[in-house]
Amino acid sequence: MTKTPTKHQQTQSGMALTTVLVFSAVAIIIITLGITLTVIQASSSRQFIAAEQALTLAEAGMENALIRLIRDPNYSGETLTLTAGTATITVVADGTNRIVTVVGENATASRHLQAIVAEENGSSVLTSWQEI
Repeated sequence: MTKTPTKHQQTQSGMALTTVLVFSAVAIIIITLGITLTVIQASSSRQFIAAEQALTLAEAGMENALIRLIRDPNYSGETLTLTAGTATITVVADGTNRIVTVVGENATASRHLQAIVAEENGSSVLTSWQEI
């Protein structure tokens, strides 16, 4: 003969099931949030690395442009194709100054630099270099 559970036993069984369900739901929410934060962090890190790489390309292009401009005052720019991307150099004459603009680009980011080179007493002088 089987015993029928008492009302007290049924209540305890229902409370145990409710507790398990609540703890399971909380655990699923915490795990989901953890995974989401990890994915967001990884994406942010990739974007940061791509932007830093683009800045490095722009800096390499700027250094190349400044050397070329010192050697040839009529240098007007070029596009350098490097392993990680490109550096597009533009040189514009503005009176006795040369405005050098470089765009460093890779697959997902670009950074822009600008420098001003002044002609003073027959020599080229770098008067500013900034990211724009």
